[in-house]
Amino acid sequence: MDDLLQQGITAYKVGNREEARKIFISVVKQNPDNERGWQWMYNVCNTDKGRIYCLKQILRINPNNGKANELLNTW
Repeated sequence: MDDLLQQGITAYKVGNREEARKIFISVVKQNPDNERGWQWMYNVCNTDKGRIYCLKQILRINPNNGKANELLNTW
């Protein structure tokens, strides 16, 4: 799982957002409780609705995630 996540991060960092998005979707489908997967998924979401969903998933996993709470409160 970490290898797949790292592949997505690498794709994102080289500017291949669509490939990164596909990989992060796979990561969170395989492990819905992967906080880092949802955090990266947030970065590649195409819609505000998708970003909000990612933030809610992050907070479901870790209610103490201050950054996710802060971002969610801006909506």
